[in-house]
Amino acid sequence: MNALRAFAIVLLMPSLVSAQATDTPQIQLQPMDPQQVAPAAPDAPAAPGEEPRIDLAPPVPEAGGTQTVAPPEPMDRDVGAPATPTEAPTQSLPPAGWMIALTPAAQTVPTEVRIGISMPAPRQFRLSGENANADFLLTLPDGVAPPSDLRLALRSSVNVLPEASTLAVRINDTDAGTITLDTFGEFSEKILPTAALVAGVNRISLRAVQSHRIFCGPEASFGVWTEVDLGNSGVLMDPAQVPLNAQGFLAAMQSQVARGGAVEIVVDDATDVGLIRDVASRITDMLGGAPRLEVMPFYAMQAGPEARARIALINAPLPKASVRRGAGGAVVLQIEHAGKEAPDLSMMLPERPSEWGVPALTPGRPTLLAELGAGDVLANTHYFRKDIDFLLPEDWLLLASQKAEFTLHYGFSGGLAEGALLLVKINGETIRLLPLDRDGGQVQPPLDIIFRANRLNPGINTLTLEMSVPGDPADLPCTPRSTDMLVVLSDSTLNVPPSPKMQQADMSRSLSRLGGADVSIPSQVAASPAGSAALLAFAALLRPLVTDGSKANLYVVGLDTVGLVPTGETGVTRRMLQNAVYPALEATIAPAVTPQAPPETPGYSLATADGVSATADPVAPDQDVSPQPDSGAFAPYSWAVRKLDDMRTFLISDTIPLVDWLTDKSGQALLLQLDPETPDDIWLVAGPNITMTELARQVDEFRRSGRSQAHVQAALLQGDGTWVTWSEMRRPVLLEALSPSNIRAVLGNYASWSPLIFMSLTLFLALLSVIPALLFVLMTRRSGSRT
Repeated sequence: MNALRAFAIVLLMPSLVSAQATDTPQIQLQPMDPQQVAPAAPDAPAAPGEEPRIDLAPPVPEAGGTQTVAPPEPMDRDVGAPATPTEAPTQSLPPAGWMIALTPAAQTVPTEVRIGISMPAPRQFRLSGENANADFLLTLPDGVAPPSDLRLALRSSVNVLPEASTLAVRINDTDAGTITLDTFGEFSEKILPTAALVAGVNRISLRAVQSHRIFCGPEASFGVWTEVDLGNSGVLMDPAQVPLNAQGFLAAMQSQVARGGAVEIVVDDATDVGLIRDVASRITDMLGGAPRLEVMPFYAMQAGPEARARIALINAPLPKASVRRGAGGAVVLQIEHAGKEAPDLSMMLPERPSEWGVPALTPGRPTLLAELGAGDVLANTHYFRKDIDFLLPEDWLLLASQKAEFTLHYGFSGGLAEGALLLVKINGETIRLLPLDRDGGQVQPPLDIIFRANRLNPGINTLTLEMSVPGDPADLPCTPRSTDMLVVLSDSTLNVPPSPKMQQADMSRSLSRLGGADVSIPSQVAASPAGSAALLAFAALLRPLVTDGSKANLYVVGLDTVGLVPTGETGVTRRMLQNAVYPALEATIAPAVTPQAPPETPGYSLATADGVSATADPVAPDQDVSPQPDSGAFAPYSWAVRKLDDMRTFLISDTIPLVDWLTDKSGQALLLQLDPETPDDIWLVAGPNITMTELARQVDEFRRSGRSQAHVQAALLQGDGTWVTWSEMRRPVLLEALSPSNIRAVLGNYASWSPLIFMSLTLFLALLSVIPALLFVLMTRRSGSRT
C-alpha cells in the first residue's frame, strides 16, 4: 500500500507542483558568512488559508547564472528492497564531474588569522608563515576506480617571492609533486597527476615554504601566505559512477557543500524534531565544519541549481535507512522512521566520539608533552606560536601560593638575530622569557620554570610556546635556512600540584558538558523560524567536551524574552541586558522628549457664603506642581543595599558589581549564569546582528579556549569576535571531608578568596581562645589577691 501510494505521488508530482504552492514554512539556517547570502526577495502575499513561506537564507544563484524556480526532483519512496550500487542512474545527470572536496583534518580551524593554519573566510584555508603544514582528508567511495589526478585551487599573497616559495604535496605518505607559488589575485587551479589515491580515506599533506620579497622578521611572517579554495580542491568524479551507499552519499554531499550549496533535509509535518536535530548533528560531523542547513517540506519550490545530495525523512511502518537516486541525479539518503522510532544511523552517518580531543593531565605527577598530544615542536618561522591544550579535573582548585612546574627541554640554532626571544605562557600570561640570541647551536639542559598554580583553571588550560626572531637585516629577504630555529622536545614535563576537591562558581564547567540536545528556546518563540534555526544550529555544532557530571542546559533568549533571565542578587535589570546586545534600543524605545513649558495659569478669586474670598496666586511656567513620590519608606533599604555592595567590593577586592561592569559595554551576545541556585542553567542573550550558526560557533570556541580569568559568570561577545568576562568570585565550596591532609590547602583557598574575611575570622577565633584562659585566671585567683 505504501509502495502504491509513493508511486502515485511520483507520477502526479509535476502537476502537484504546478497546482499548489508551498503549504509549510521553509526554515533555512544562514551561513557562517552573512555577506554570502543573497538578500531576500519581498514576500508575496499569501493566498487565503495558506501559511506564508519563510526564507531566512535563500540559496545563492551560481555566478553568471539566472535564478530560476524549479520543482525538486522526485524521490523513490518505495519501501521495498534497497537500491544497490549497480542501479542505473537516470539520464538527467549533469554531464560535468562532481568535485569531491578536501576536508581539514583538524577538528577546529581558527577563523582569526594566525601563523600556521586558519580559515579567515568560509572554504578559504590559509597557510601563513615561512613554513606552514596542513593535513586534509579526502574520502573516495569503494567500487570506483580512484581518480588519476589531484586538483588544488591556490592563490598567494603578493608578498610571496615565487623563486623561493613552493608547496610540497604528499598523498598517503607518497610524494605527489611540488608546486611553485606564483599565483596572485584570483585562485588558479593546479593539477597533480598521481596514482596514490585509494578508495576510502586519503590523507593529503601540504607543506608550504614561503619567502617574503622584501622584508624579514615577525611582521614579514604574517605577510606571506597561501590560500586553498576548498570548494574547488579535490578530485573530479563522474556523477554516474557515484555508488548508492554511505560513502557515495558522503562524496555527493561533500560536492554539494563544496560549491556553496546547503545541506537539504526534507521533512513532513509528522517528523520528530529530535530526529531532525540528530541528523543535522551527524551530517555536520561528517563534513567537518558548519555547513548551511535547510529544512524544507516535500515538493517545496526551490530556487538555484539542483542539489547533488539531500536527506529525506519519511514516515513509514518500519524504520530503515537507504541511499537512492533522485530523478534529477541527486544522491538521496532516505531515512524512514516510525514516529519517533528511527533506524540505526551509525553506518550511514557515523558519529564522532562524544569527548573532544583534549588530553587530561593528572595532578600530582609530571606529565610529558607527548602525553598531551604534542611531539617534538619545531619552529622555523620568524614568528611562531604553538598552543598545547590540557584538561584539569573540574574539582581541582588552588587559589593560594602553591607552585606548579614546567620543565622545558629545548634547543635553538646559533647565530639567531639579536633580540630573539622565546616566551612560555600559561593561559595567555607569560611565565618565563628566554633569550635565543646567545649560547645557541645545541640542546640546552632541562630548565625548571616555576609558576603559581593559581594561574591554572579547572577544565581546559593552554600552554603556549611563542617565538619571535627579528630579521637580520629586517629590510632584506630572509636568508634560506637548512637548520631548525627552535626545537622543544616532547620529553618536557608539566607538573601540577594536587588539590582538595573544591569548586568555585564557574559557568565554563557547565559549558563543557553542553551538547546540542541541551539547548532550549522559550516556549513563546520555540515554534518560530528564528527558534527553529537556533535549535538546529546549536544541535549541529555543540558536543559535550566532558561526559562526567550533571547535565547542563543552555537557554537562548532574544529581545522579547530577555526578562526570563534570572539575575540572582546582582541588581541587573532587563533594560541593562537589552542595552548590552541592543546598543540602540534605549533611543528606539524611549526617545528623548524635550519638555514643553506649561501655559501660565491666571489668578482667581471666589466668594464664599460668609463673604470671605479664597484666592490663588498665578502659577509660574517653570514652577513644578507635580506630586513628588514619597520614597522615604524605601530609603533605608536602598542605603543598606548600597552599603552591602560596597562592603562586598571591599572584602573581595578582585570583583566589581555586574551593574558597573555592563556600563558602556555592548556586543553581539551575552552569556550569563547569575543564579547560584541553578548552577547548571546558562542563559544566552542573542543580539540581532549575528546569525545563529555563527553564534553557535562562537560559543563553542569560547568554551574550548583556555582563559586567564577563571570562575566566570558573565561573558560578552564583542563586535570584533572577542569575549570579555566578569566574575563574581563566589565562595569556594569543599566537596570532601576536612582532614589533616587537606586542611592547609582548604584554608589557603579561603584565605586567598577573601584575605580580609579570613583575617577577621582568625582574629575572632584568637579572641575566643583567650576567654577560657581569662576565666581560668579569674576562677583560680586567691581571695584577697590583687593580681
